Amino acid sequence: MLVLVHGGSFSGGRAADLDFLCRATAQHGYAAFSVDYRLLPTRWPAQVDDVSSAIDWISRPAQVARFHLDPTRIGLVGASAGATIAAQLVTHSPPTPVPSPHIRAVALLSGVYAPIGLSSTLTDVETRYFGCDVTTPACAQRARVIYAGNWVRSTDPPMFIVNSTDELAPLGQAQRFAATLTAHGVPNRLLVVPGTSHAEAVLNSDPAALPDLLAFLDGALR
Repeated sequence: MLVLVHGGSFSGGRAADLDFLCRATAQHGYAAFSVDYRLLPTRWPAQVDDVSSAIDWISRPAQVARFHLDPTRIGLVGASAGATIAAQLVTHSPPTPVPSPHIRAVALLSGVYAPIGLSSTLTDVETRYFGCDVTTPACAQRARVIYAGNWVRSTDPPMFIVNSTDELAPLGQAQRFAATLTAHGVPNRLLVVPGTSHAEAVLNSDPAALPDLLAFLDGALR
């Protein structure tokens, strides 16, 4: 089963935004669930808590029976803000919830994983999400708690990271996070797509992107 987490700068977006990806993965044989979470002004870690709760609910016996699920093989797919949330969940930066041990694959589309190379737009988004000015030393000291890149462990599930070359999320975010995963022995693949497409749009801007994503999920979950 797949759990999809939408983007929207933590202040907008909705589960229906990933409808096309739900349909594409369902046609490929997955039970796909796109989930909502609390938006700003509710701050971190509420969003991570909500996605964790959604995974727990979907994994309960009633849903397993209704949708014919295998709750021991879960894939997590996040786009933009959803990728940031998904990365925080699976790397478990306290006080976020302990992730389900059955998350076996994670796909991250245009996320933010470290306080580096952020544009003024992203700096404002991160500041509102975390509740402190990410450009100040005091807030920077909280970076170990805030950013997924500081919490990578060798036991983290395989990750597929997608980023465009000239988009809202700096390519350096994806490159540095992939390097961190590699340094910790976490299987990963970085797909760089030419252009400016962001979040789920990257899957439509390169004809190989969606097939590559499905191949990654198949390799980790089937």
